[in-house]
Amino acid sequence: MPTEDPIISPREILDYMQQQTPLHIIPDGENQFFMRNAQSQFPLATVVCNDAYDKVSQLNHRVEVYRLNVALSRERFLSLIGAPVKLAPGETTISGFDYTQLHTFLPHPHYGMMFWGCILNPLRTQWPLLQTLLKEAHAAAV
Repeated sequence: MPTEDPIISPREILDYMQQQTPLHIIPDGENQFFMRNAQSQFPLATVVCNDAYDKVSQLNHRVEVYRLNVALSRERFLSLIGAPVKLAPGETTISGFDYTQLHTFLPHPHYGMMFWGCILNPLRTQWPLLQTLLKEAHAAAV
């Protein structure tokens, strides 16, 4: 009897997000940007499968590793990450975190100070929480 993959796939996230309305999805190769509408300037969540936008998660060098990025409320960010974060002077990436770590909620490497979180290859056991986070991001954007 086949077992279910313990990792949530990018396709499952895309399928889930397609149920949220209103929503505008901008595909960029294998990456997906989830926007409130076509006029939105900033996404509410993204799925990034390569190093096209940054290299801190080393996605190009690891087979089937992707990063889900999601806009969080301040309260949700603090409950998941623990404390506000900021960029050090002259830096473009928030330091003090291993952005190659799988299955762990982290601040987004560049937008964490705006309460964005991320997770690489989330586990199926994390899916209920991720669905809640995505719904909250969608509700805040609408």
